[in-house]
Amino acid sequence: MGSNISKSSSKSAAKQYTRPANLEDAPSEAPFPKKDPSCTDILIRSEEQGFGTSRNLNDKPEVLMDALIKAYGGQKAIAIRTNRFRGQGENTSVVLPGFRVIAMGPRMYWSRMRNRKADAWFEQAYETADGFAYTVNIKSTVDHYLSCGDYSGWERDRAEISRLLRRPSLVENPKKPFLLLVGYDNACITEDDLGLDRLVNLFGLGGHLGRPFRSVSYSSSAPDEDELKEALEWLRKTAGSPDEATAMTECETEEENSVVTNTSTLFADDDNAGAYILDYDPTFLGGNPTLQRFERIKKGTHCPFARSAKLWGGKLMDEHKPRLNSEDRFQEIQEAASLNAGPLAEFVARSKDGESLDGFCLEIPRSGYLKPDLLGESVRHLLTRLASLDPAPGENSMKMGPIDQPHWRFRFAGEDFFITTFSPVYQKDSSRHSFGASQAFMLFQPMESFGRHGLTEDTPASATNWSNPTSMRDKARVAFKENGCPYHIPEELPYPVAEHIVKPQKDDGTAFIRWWEPLDAK
Repeated sequence: MGSNISKSSSKSAAKQYTRPANLEDAPSEAPFPKKDPSCTDILIRSEEQGFGTSRNLNDKPEVLMDALIKAYGGQKAIAIRTNRFRGQGENTSVVLPGFRVIAMGPRMYWSRMRNRKADAWFEQAYETADGFAYTVNIKSTVDHYLSCGDYSGWERDRAEISRLLRRPSLVENPKKPFLLLVGYDNACITEDDLGLDRLVNLFGLGGHLGRPFRSVSYSSSAPDEDELKEALEWLRKTAGSPDEATAMTECETEEENSVVTNTSTLFADDDNAGAYILDYDPTFLGGNPTLQRFERIKKGTHCPFARSAKLWGGKLMDEHKPRLNSEDRFQEIQEAASLNAGPLAEFVARSKDGESLDGFCLEIPRSGYLKPDLLGESVRHLLTRLASLDPAPGENSMKMGPIDQPHWRFRFAGEDFFITTFSPVYQKDSSRHSFGASQAFMLFQPMESFGRHGLTEDTPASATNWSNPTSMRDKARVAFKENGCPYHIPEELPYPVAEHIVKPQKDDGTAFIRWWEPLDAK
């Protein structure tokens, strides 16, 4: 069966393109039919509605595919409108000199009947493509794009990029190049305002991606066709010699990211201080289960820099049978601490080696719905075990007391941490609310991360500018208060930070959870 070309699109295509007599329509059973060594097969993905549909070149070239067709001469290109799988998405196949390109738009998962043939076709497109691209379209300001909720804007694109890079066909082929194309409306923003490096980091693509990667921005209303053509030529060159291209095109950003993707075992090389070998992926982009569950909190909290924070997630234990008594619960918590001592040490090593890491997130086993005092018991067992495994010679911060004094910090591998706990037991009026997550979490934040985000010298409650906050610290305090979940701010400095690791239900400074003391001793 050939391509299904609508009457309207076929008329416009006839005016714009010259079809060689020997070129057949792409058969439905093969996204890239009859593999041609002289052609580079490229799959371009987007979640933008309307992407993947053929358009008339006489229209304003707002769609990336139109600009690419024009860049390669227009008359020499053939656009084949395909719509074989109703309810399963839309796509356009475009043949360009030296390229065969499939533009794959949003998949329509709401279809009543899943089309197995469609699923097989889409999967084959991923498997047989030589290179991949994802296109982002920012229609208004960058701030609006980043603040869109309900799975739109930045959050939608970040999730789809993550899914794309986690597909088995890409994970098994780390040399296949990936191109990020960011379109913007120059009526709303300029290229300087766009902040491409920042977006790359927010998408989790900064640092060492583990495959050839390049990012390109273009004006969606007046695209530079030569620049887009150069980007496509980079994909062709890189697909032909990925090892050389990786060294030449590894993304260098103003602010390196923590993301390492598509790798099951990550080795700490001689330049890194860490000696631990990660046998799991700690990143959100790599599908880390802890970070996937923690995402509700990361998106819901009122902390100003939470959404852009670069986190690692801890390693989860294998599934265990349900344990019924508290002694077994503590044993499981200690096992979780033992399992994550190495990853936390590697987190510290990479942070000291220059990666801008903001936090290490751990799930606390079987502690999701415990009251704060019992949650404190879980925290005590986890930190006690973790501190006993500190790789720094002679250090065990849980024995460097007294813990309830201002000078005490939890310290591991030579790094001081500020620790916060989150749990579903906390209501919406608590700064430790879990926003629907059913697990309890501990977030280990290295102290140097606060300086990067402008949270430097601490200030007492009386010094807070509640009416016109200018510092990042004051903005955080005001944001929590205005959203109905203020937290206790000590007036006397310095204060015991241990009192703020596990919060009471009513966080007004009248009571604290002394988690470092066994319950039977209180």
